[in-house]
Amino acid sequence: MIKPGWFLLFILSGVNLAESANEHDVLVVGENWNVATHQRQLKVKQGADVFIDSQIGNVAIRPSSNRMMAIEVSAQSPVEGADNFRLLIDEADSGAITVRPVFEGGHSKPEAASLAHLQRADIGLRIPAGCKVHVVTSGGDIDVEDLTDRVSVQTVDGNVRLIAKGSYSIENSNGDSRITMKRVEGPSSLSTTHGTSTLYFPRDAAFRVAGASAGTVTTDFSIVIKKDRSTGLKRFEAVTDGEGPLLTLTSVRGNFSLRELQAKEELQR
Repeated sequence: MIKPGWFLLFILSGVNLAESANEHDVLVVGENWNVATHQRQLKVKQGADVFIDSQIGNVAIRPSSNRMMAIEVSAQSPVEGADNFRLLIDEADSGAITVRPVFEGGHSKPEAASLAHLQRADIGLRIPAGCKVHVVTSGGDIDVEDLTDRVSVQTVDGNVRLIAKGSYSIENSNGDSRITMKRVEGPSSLSTTHGTSTLYFPRDAAFRVAGASAGTVTTDFSIVIKKDRSTGLKRFEAVTDGEGPLLTLTSVRGNFSLRELQAKEELQR
């Protein structure tokens, strides 16, 4: 579903860009005239909210090993050197940080204006533990792994892959979602319009499910499904052994599959 690209390379390589406390920007112009890589690192307060507003590309997030947040963006533009690209970072007094890659108006090459639809910026981040992460995209995939605090995701036409140790809130209009819960902590929600959502849970996890969808529902767990004749939606409930956090699943026409986490291989998907 999610095809790893450049933006996973620096994250999965284990290279931490944030070993130094110095904040800086680095511009590395690629061999192709229309690709540029931007790097940034900054210190993040404990418990801070981190907002990633990336309307024009993919987002991949992994945990940081210290209090530094590392950011790497690959910008593609019809403008030579992607010189109309800016990586905007806003740091509020509260400690909240907003990261937003943007392409500004104006082009160094007049013929580039007609190719503006080709502009995109893929972003990879390492975020310190204890931060609440909020991601918004309009057409890119979102790939998040091993964050321990709450994750909030909104996307219109992208796919979502999440390996979670905490709670989450996901709104995915037209893409597929694959959620793997290493442990179930706190209430979570997943809302879709179309697409297939597959959720994996540990065999001994305690949780409750309340859901509704006009699509198909399959599960490895005991589940009660009732069709609402007035709306055509299938309403379903499931309770595992013992009380646990509530997972709310809703979709207009999407499908849900609730699976038992059988092997480590599922974590690699």
